[in-house]
Amino acid sequence: MTPENPHPRRESLLSVLLIVTIVLSAGVGVYGLAARSSPQKTPEAPAGITVGLKVSAYHPGQSQPYAVRNLPQDLVLNNFNNYLLTFMAPGQVQNQNFVNSAGTTGSKSAWQDSQIFDESSGCGASSGCGGIVAIGTSTTAPARTDYGPGAILGTYTTVTSSTCSTGTTDSVVFSGSVAVSATATVTEAVGGVHTLDSADQVGPYYFFHDTFTGIAVVSGDTVDVQYTVSLGSAGFNVNLCNYLAGLFSPITSAAAVSVSLTDSAGTANTFYMWVPVDSSGCALSTSSTTCSGPAQSPVMGIGTGTTAYTPTTHWLTTAVATTTTLDEYSYVSGTTSYIYLGAGFTGASGDSITEAVQGLVLSSNDYLFFGSTFTAQSAGSSFGITMDISD
Repeated sequence: MTPENPHPRRESLLSVLLIVTIVLSAGVGVYGLAARSSPQKTPEAPAGITVGLKVSAYHPGQSQPYAVRNLPQDLVLNNFNNYLLTFMAPGQVQNQNFVNSAGTTGSKSAWQDSQIFDESSGCGASSGCGGIVAIGTSTTAPARTDYGPGAILGTYTTVTSSTCSTGTTDSVVFSGSVAVSATATVTEAVGGVHTLDSADQVGPYYFFHDTFTGIAVVSGDTVDVQYTVSLGSAGFNVNLCNYLAGLFSPITSAAAVSVSLTDSAGTANTFYMWVPVDSSGCALSTSSTTCSGPAQSPVMGIGTGTTAYTPTTHWLTTAVATTTTLDEYSYVSGTTSYIYLGAGFTGASGDSITEAVQGLVLSSNDYLFFGSTFTAQSAGSSFGITMDISD
């Protein structure tokens, strides 16, 4: 079946661009590498993240769907980009505006206590938390500011699985099945997470939304909704894949979700997400029963290595400098939206810079989330990199 694309002008939904900016005496970039005052997209930009949607409808007792809709590029909503920004820049980007399914806006963060992962009423110990999907009947074109389906059919449902599939590039696949209880025409789907906000208000937060050619359903039918978050570049580390798989995991018992992250020394360490019945919020915890650490900060680095990055590359091949201080961090929403993270480096004069990385420091260890090599550049008195995640 030919994939649907109701938005033919939409480019890859989270195309990721690593812009290397060098302050030279002339202030001019080379081969798309630009001065920090005017960063440019370059031919060296790696492929980015795309979010695909597949919707399949089944009659009772049937193993084959009677209708399938494929959208290779689902719309990414502000909630998801705000979540990524607060996750990637802990301590510097404190809070961003998140809108729950009721339309209530709150200033929240992935990391701050009593924020988007606040589960003090036991969300983590009850069915219905974690990754969710829902369907609806609205035909209104989706917008990045959406916070749910235009006209939900029934209610949301917890996903049945969320996995990281590894390979030359990695992808996260999560899916759920919605039981239909009324005759309707399904024309939209959403995906996201169900948690509690800082006021213990139950708040489904939707991250993806799109519409498609209608599917006529009747009571008793089942509609499967599957999202595939494809990390299109080998520069995306498996750490990001594992983390996102944990984010969209189903929570059906009083147990935290374990996530394996590999540090720059190549050591795999276990962290926990969706820690149950805790009065504090945490994007990652070192304990499975309470939100406990880890201390966290962003990190960026530059080096002189030339080995191409793969999802299992642990860190810079030949490090020159790293910093845990970002001097640029923002999310810009529009027809094209992006997460902008930047850092400056000094003392790199004379080095031929060929690689750069972005990640997190967790409990004093560096964890890579994205890295790339590029055409060698001789740095001047200062050096900076910017990671641009756009769609």
